[in-house]
Amino acid sequence: MTILYVREPGAVVRRDAERVEVTRTDPKTRRAQVLSALPIREIEQVVLFGNVQLTTQAAALLLQHQIDVIFLSQSGGYRAVCKRTGRGWRSCATSSC
Repeated sequence: MTILYVREPGAVVRRDAERVEVTRTDPKTRRAQVLSALPIREIEQVVLFGNVQLTTQAAALLLQHQIDVIFLSQSGGYRAVCKRTGRGWRSCATSSC
């Protein structure tokens, strides 16, 4: 199992079927570049640093597979965690989740 760390400013975490892709648009060419792509079954946790976007489709896939998503500041300060618990999901704003 893999922990997916996304640190690239401006990156987008998106769903592609049963894979999670991390892309970034090149400002010069305006083309999306795939920085990483992993099958959902290989992901244990996702950690997002700073200015990273998570699409609704990717969030739904991650939560469906009970994969926690942790949101940190660019420097690594805790912001929030989104985790699936039982039949639903829960978002916590403190580290006491």
